[in-house]
Amino acid sequence: MDYATDIDGVGVDITWGELDRRSRAVAASLRAVTDAGQRVAILARRPSTTSSGSSARCTPA
Repeated sequence: MDYATDIDGVGVDITWGELDRRSRAVAASLRAVTDAGQRVAILARRPSTTSSGSSARCTPA
């Protein structure tokens, strides 16, 4: 889900490469503000239309 333009989120299709890029960006941001070994919590909305934690469909690049 993309919440950048709509508070309720918009479903998006992304590639595995884009998922990897976004995940690495989140990890880099967390490393910048935490020390090694510190715990973090990521709070994210879970769309009511999904039954799993996944909210994006990934397709091969």
